[in-house]
Amino acid sequence: MNKNTIISLPHPVLGNGNDITGSFAIDIKAELNGEDLILSQIGDIQFTNEYFQQLSQDKKIIPAFKILSQGTLYAEVHTDFLRKTIKCNQLSWKIDIEIFLIANEEITDFCDNTFNEDFMVGNPNRNFQIEKGMIVGFGGNKQIFFDSVYVNSLSGIIDFYPIPINERVSFDLNGPKIIIKYPKEEGSYDMVTMLGQKTSKFKYTFLNIFILPSLSAAYDALKNAQDEDIYLTFLENHNWATIMDSHEPDWDSSKGSYELAQWFFQQMVSKNKSQMKDNTIEVPVVTSFNELQNYIS
Repeated sequence: MNKNTIISLPHPVLGNGNDITGSFAIDIKAELNGEDLILSQIGDIQFTNEYFQQLSQDKKIIPAFKILSQGTLYAEVHTDFLRKTIKCNQLSWKIDIEIFLIANEEITDFCDNTFNEDFMVGNPNRNFQIEKGMIVGFGGNKQIFFDSVYVNSLSGIIDFYPIPINERVSFDLNGPKIIIKYPKEEGSYDMVTMLGQKTSKFKYTFLNIFILPSLSAAYDALKNAQDEDIYLTFLENHNWATIMDSHEPDWDSSKGSYELAQWFFQQMVSKNKSQMKDNTIEVPVVTSFNELQNYIS
């Protein structure tokens, strides 16, 4: 039989090559609520095959979703209408959702004139017997780029690495995260820990010293990838770049990289505080100045 997939089952399957005429589709929405990722099915299954639509209406078949996050080895199967809440700390930067139709009960007369005639060779009146739980439809794979920037601010794409005290601050952009290398004297206070901790009075000063310059370097790298016509490949090979692009794909390459870094940060603050409008988000250097002024005065 001429199949477009490598899946071989003893019965025809909707969405498996030319087994059955027609297809089905399920829309899925992903939302972040605090530290929870909520996956929701939008509306009913859309069929272009009347036989399967009737099976679905009769609840003889139901959808099944295999949810995978390879970076953390998270895996779970959900059956029937999708409404699933997952803790973000169980996930990496991307999840894959494989969509199926499965039998919700035993079906003893699984047959329709939309089945490929090759299945009927030697027995034109053949009925297939489907056991409960068997796959009867493949709906493909959906990817959701989940990034912890929303949940953990910019910590989802940035890490810090101490270097000898006499070395200069630098940025390593070659891995899945942006690595900020900063000087630290052995046995003395760690400036990143002291300035960046939750109780710090100088969070925005920390931001202007370390985070914004690293984001500026990141935009330099994104611009170079555009200029060299390797932008999509660059995104595939750098998780931090994929996350930045998925947040703000319409960034203006004509602007300076440091200006883009400030703009990106403001967008992140605006999204984390959805009740606020963009024009209420202060420019980072102003916030840092106010922070220092409060401490001095």
